[in-house]
Amino acid sequence: MSRNFGMSTRIARAITVIAYGAAVVTVTWATVGNLLGDQIYGRLLMVLLALPVSIVDWLVGDMVFNALRGGPAGTSSGILDFIALGWPGIAMVIVLAVLLTRHRRRPGLVAGWLLTAATFICGAAILLDSWSPRRPWGWPLLAYALIMAGGLIVSRRREPAA
Repeated sequence: MSRNFGMSTRIARAITVIAYGAAVVTVTWATVGNLLGDQIYGRLLMVLLALPVSIVDWLVGDMVFNALRGGPAGTSSGILDFIALGWPGIAMVIVLAVLLTRHRRRPGLVAGWLLTAATFICGAAILLDSWSPRRPWGWPLLAYALIMAGGLIVSRRREPAA
């Protein structure tokens, strides 16, 4: 019985990490595809979604990806643009996964709730935007935030000693 209980908290943590990763990929895909209207809107959303790592991206990421592109930002499109925009979020997915699997789970739960709040705020900002073609993209982010919250609530349970 205790084995199933422990498995459910692991699954809940994995669902939280996967939902956050899906939010990052959704914002990245919508931004690179210009589905949010303009790329600056999506870039600002990514700054909020992956806040600690996105500051590092602002400091060194543009230099690295400009060197790889061979020119200033926006001169090529494709997979490199997707990677350049999404890497801070993917790095935060990895950080969240590591923090949630540690024995001391409090830092992971705090990071998880902060990222859940950021995902919810991004979804609400898109949903309440005045430009109507952008609004449908808020619903997936709100759904991801609710999934993350559910996963974090379930993963708060203590696993009984064997």
